[in-house]
Amino acid sequence: MRRRAAGLGMALTIAVLMAACGSGSGGPLAATAGKLGDVHSGILDLRLTAAAGEQSTGEEAGFRLEGPFAQGAKGHLPVADITYTQLEGRREQVVKVVATGDHAYVVRNGRSYVLPDAQANQLKVSGGSGIDLHLDRWFDNPKLTDAGTLDGVAVQRVDGPVKVADALDDLFQLSRKFGATDVRTPRIKGDLAKRLASSTESATAQVVTGKQDHFLRHLVLDVKLRSQAPPQIREALGRLSAVRFHFDFGLSQPNRPVHVRAPSNPLPASELPST
Repeated sequence: MRRRAAGLGMALTIAVLMAACGSGSGGPLAATAGKLGDVHSGILDLRLTAAAGEQSTGEEAGFRLEGPFAQGAKGHLPVADITYTQLEGRREQVVKVVATGDHAYVVRNGRSYVLPDAQANQLKVSGGSGIDLHLDRWFDNPKLTDAGTLDGVAVQRVDGPVKVADALDDLFQLSRKFGATDVRTPRIKGDLAKRLASSTESATAQVVTGKQDHFLRHLVLDVKLRSQAPPQIREALGRLSAVRFHFDFGLSQPNRPVHVRAPSNPLPASELPST
C-alpha cells in the first residue's frame, strides 16, 4: 500500500500540473495543445486501456483517473479528490487520493489515512513536468466540424486518421508518468516509428475543444495493431502489451473553483497496510 500511495502521488502531481508544449504550428490543435498549460483546475476523467483480443470484456489492462483538482501554489499541496482505478481484466483495484491544500490522505476500502510527509510532498507543484500531448502532430488531414456545445461552451471537433507513432509515443510517456511502471516507454522515432506504422491496422482520434477558449474538453484515440507489433513495442509495454489501445480523456469545468473536504477520522500513516 505504501508503494501504491507513492505511485498515486506521482499520478496526481501530473494531473494537477497540466503543462504541455505544442510544436508551434497554427490551427485549433496547436492552440489546444498550448492551452493545456493554462488549466489550473477542473474535473478530470482519464482512461487508458489495452486489450489483446477482439472483445474488450475481461481482457483490458490499464488505469482510470477521475475527480476534481485544483493546482496549488508552487511548493504547496493541491486541492483534489482523485480516484485511481487500476484495471486488470475483470479485477479492479481502487484507491482515492484527497488533498485539501494543507494535508493529503489516501482512502482505500472505506478507510482513510493521513499521507506521510514524504508522500504528500510528491503532490506539490515543483514545475517543469507535466502532460505532453502534441495534438497538432498527430493527424493526417484532420477534419474540423462544429460540435454544438459541451460543458456550457461552444465547441468544435477535429477527427481523422492519426500518425500512430506520434500518438502512441505521447501516450506511452503519459502512462509512465501516471504510474504504469511496467511500461518502459521507448521513444518511438526513426526506424521503430516506421515499423510501428506498418504494423498498424487502424488509428483514429477525435478532439473536442472550445471554439474560443481552446481548452481541451474531450479526446478519444483508438489504435488497432496487427497481431505482431515490433518486438521493442511488445517488450516495452509489459502488462499493456496488446493489439488494441483506447485512450479517453475528459476535462470539464476548467479553471472553476474546487472545494474538497478532508476525510472524517483519518487513521495515522503508521496504520497504512503494507500491501
